[in-house]
Amino acid sequence: MHVFRDGRRDIDVLARVRALARSSDALDTLLRAGELECALIDARDPAARDAIAWSDAAADAVIAGTRVVAPPLPSPVIDRAPASVPEGFAYYAVHPLDYAHAAMRAVPPGVPALVLGIRTIGTTLSAIAAAALRARGSTVVRATVRPSGHPFDRRATLDPDLAIHTRALAATGGIALVIDEGPGLSGSSFLAAADALVLAGVPRERVILVPSHAPDVDRLCAPDAASRWRALQVVVASPTRVTPEGARAEISAGAWRTSMLDASAPWPPTWPAMERRKHVAHDGAVLKYEGLACFGDDACARGEALASLGISPRLHRLPDGFVRWERAPGRSLSPRDAPPLDAIARAIAARLELAPVTLEDASALERATRDNVRALLDLDRTIALPLARPVIADGRLAPHEWIAGPDETVRKVDAISHGDDHFLPGPCDVAWDLAGAIVEWDLDRAHTAALLDRYVGTTGDRDARARVPAWTIAYLAFRTAWLAMARDACGGDERTRLAHASDALRARLARALRR
Repeated sequence: MHVFRDGRRDIDVLARVRALARSSDALDTLLRAGELECALIDARDPAARDAIAWSDAAADAVIAGTRVVAPPLPSPVIDRAPASVPEGFAYYAVHPLDYAHAAMRAVPPGVPALVLGIRTIGTTLSAIAAAALRARGSTVVRATVRPSGHPFDRRATLDPDLAIHTRALAATGGIALVIDEGPGLSGSSFLAAADALVLAGVPRERVILVPSHAPDVDRLCAPDAASRWRALQVVVASPTRVTPEGARAEISAGAWRTSMLDASAPWPPTWPAMERRKHVAHDGAVLKYEGLACFGDDACARGEALASLGISPRLHRLPDGFVRWERAPGRSLSPRDAPPLDAIARAIAARLELAPVTLEDASALERATRDNVRALLDLDRTIALPLARPVIADGRLAPHEWIAGPDETVRKVDAISHGDDHFLPGPCDVAWDLAGAIVEWDLDRAHTAALLDRYVGTTGDRDARARVPAWTIAYLAFRTAWLAMARDACGGDERTRLAHASDALRARLARALRR
């Protein structure tokens, strides 16, 4: 089943260089430089050397708390390059300084070190770890590697120059750090990088893994993962900066349901491990992670635009990737409420003006829909998804995402980032959100027609009525697969909620395909 989307996209390299020159904040510069460094190394562009210098200079400035001493700007040969979103910075509240602190715990002051980052995000994380060690007197060599091969059995190779540095490090009694977020299901990227260092001469006991969390090593599915992992030292980059100022209590991982929903209504299911970090402030505002520095810019711009139209609550950006969302007065709606068709149509229509994108086709979503239908129903069906009004969708239209105020005004919450995160759909036709509202509110024919009439009346998008049936199948296939995958990852009451919701939508998907 497919629920995650490919985060790789082409970036305008020259635009990234110009943005690097304009950036005035050291942390923002580090994130931009690290992304550019990674893209240029992967593209084998000689300008990668200058991008590395920018990453190192920005990391030094972050550690020292100073402005960046800017090296010469890179002059790339290529105009565009594929790049992956660093998910930890964009979605999971990973902060570079967590890795600086971990590196200082792993390497005593003055001890030589090799810092090996695993691309993508390991590029930036290796730069900050190396800067922290340099600041304490260590001689540091920094490099990055991209393991390749089957996701559960990756291999890594050190280039000749790095192999020479690695042997020299081993001869001086230095320590080698392997830096990345994760590990994921297999741990194979970490283990591949560690194996490459050992093969180059670093004693295994002087190779230290620096992940973002401590995994259950017995569940890692790389070959002999548990024994290989346990043979290495591990220093976890424990979060040190994930509680925003003014927070009263954390409400991540589904805990928001206790304080924010009608106590008499059934809880909506969630996938706790995939939720963004969030807290409630002393005054009731919600403090939610929306992306560190430049990785939160687009989402927050959408949020500000939606707030200016009165569609969503006001927001204020905080340090370290968090956003303060005003707590809209009123109550969250539930499936027992009448659907607020005017508010839903207005919020969806606003995406056409506030979040338009350029998209040539929906072939990736068509393939995912076909594969999900086959996995869920054992049917081989190809669903053509007409693309007329591409947008960054809201992606979350369920009843509890709407707040009815004392004056009967209805506002949409959590509307800025889910349509452009690591889950499907990514950029798609606005009909995805129309379909999402129809499915999540379980609208009958009359209410569906009324919603579409309101949307078409606002936008003039008369073809939407013809596009919605196919996009409804795509939405049902994705949402059912998402619920099923979450069910398999959870236990207890959450698993029961997820199973019930998945079964119900699977039946609806089967009915939709029979029409």
